[in-house]
Amino acid sequence: AAWALIKQGRTVTMLDVGEQLEPEKSDLRSRLASVEPKEWCTEDFTSYTNTIRSEQVEGIHPFGSDFLFRDPIGFFEDQKKYTTIGLRPSFATGGLSNGWGASILPYRQEDIMDWPASTRELDRYYEALRDFMPMAGKADDIEDLFPMLSIPENTSLDLSSQAEILLARLETKKKRLNQSGIYFGQARQAASKHECRNCRMCLYGCPYGVIFNATQTLEKLLENTAFSYQKGYYVTRFEEQNDIVRLWADDITNKQEVQFSANRVFVACGVLPTSQLVMNSLGYFDKPIYMKDSQHFFVPLLHPWKPRPKPSTEETNSLVQLFLEIIGSDIHDKTVHIQIYTFNDLYAVDMRKRFAPFARLFTPLINLLSQRLIVAQSFLHSDYSAMIELRLIKEGKKTKLQLKERLNTKTKKTIAHIRKKLFKISCLAGLFPLIPLSREGNIGSSFHCGSTFPMRDNPTGLESDTLGRPAGLKRVFIVDASVLPSIPATTITLSVMANAYRIATESIKVAD
Repeated sequence: AAWALIKQGRTVTMLDVGEQLEPEKSDLRSRLASVEPKEWCTEDFTSYTNTIRSEQVEGIHPFGSDFLFRDPIGFFEDQKKYTTIGLRPSFATGGLSNGWGASILPYRQEDIMDWPASTRELDRYYEALRDFMPMAGKADDIEDLFPMLSIPENTSLDLSSQAEILLARLETKKKRLNQSGIYFGQARQAASKHECRNCRMCLYGCPYGVIFNATQTLEKLLENTAFSYQKGYYVTRFEEQNDIVRLWADDITNKQEVQFSANRVFVACGVLPTSQLVMNSLGYFDKPIYMKDSQHFFVPLLHPWKPRPKPSTEETNSLVQLFLEIIGSDIHDKTVHIQIYTFNDLYAVDMRKRFAPFARLFTPLINLLSQRLIVAQSFLHSDYSAMIELRLIKEGKKTKLQLKERLNTKTKKTIAHIRKKLFKISCLAGLFPLIPLSREGNIGSSFHCGSTFPMRDNPTGLESDTLGRPAGLKRVFIVDASVLPSIPATTITLSVMANAYRIATESIKVAD
């Protein structure tokens, strides 16, 4: 949104909490990035990876740090209460892009027919993102399903040897798979093929910055004198007053409340903080709103072929390798998106956690299985997923979000159907699906969530108009996933960015 506004000659100030990587971790990252992987110091490499490899650490710790989910404002002080809800806010500079998997796909028109017509026209905004975000991929079957994101040349990252073999096996069954509504191809990633060193460090945080991170765009924005970035502020409330919007924010450093004012405000706090901010500003207390989720689950697969080269020593990347798309059936009428991951060295860590306290006894078996393991991560449309109920509770001068799961009766049946589909696909490709070991993610743990203030042609209540303005507001525009009317199964980041670009661009047409 900031990029689109600056391109149109606007002056932009960005307020952010702005948690950052610790200096010692940043120095370590810089040291690794200054040389080629073969020249890495063993001590630096161990220090960089040990936190994530630890069997006592849960969650994502890019660059060996907890900054991605560090909570300097006490937003989730009682997070232990929400054991079945996996969604968490990020207050880091660059937000969740510090730890995402880089997968990008647009939304199919068939999956967003409940969106207002004008908001479905995202094609040119997908293309506009190329200005500042690399896109790796190549033309194949998937492009026919998603023509709104063309791949002009082969910019795809190198496949692992396991993925190459699997893709070749799927190609021999292509006609049969397509007839069953199953399409496949190489993954699309927000990453630069020409800069990738195939060092397998993707899941630890790429030291070379090959994977797109929003801080890279922030650095480019800072080169423009019309843009300023002020970190250390958490905005708690806004109010439209005639031709301006007043903002109240907590100054985290000086522990005091401060005020800002602007001609227009664009809200992109992430779906949980955005919900708190909007409900607090509108005085919407102890009443529910509902957040939609894209349910995900994992199915492990074993391949019978002998890995060559050995996966643990192969020079490759550890991002998602292949995409599978299952088009609607009599069980589900929306696309199911499946991401295929081949070897990474965290498989063994995860298995040791699950074998505990017998992990040491099963170490040889764990090591053998991890070398032949392929994991399919499947995502469902929000129509077939649970929701999260949000309530804002006022406690004196403070407010707190309460979360509660709302299950969907369609979810279990749809997951069972997709598992059967995966079983058939696996057998056709010569894989052994370990269906009994499949695992569902907690609600919200895909981080593909939103729809708390959904865009409508004729909004009512807290719904937004097609420019993301909720509850009749004129100068406050929500540009994160909070305004998406539904959450399709395909990757969310690209479409959230495109929609933010759209809102920021079209908002200028609204008279000052």
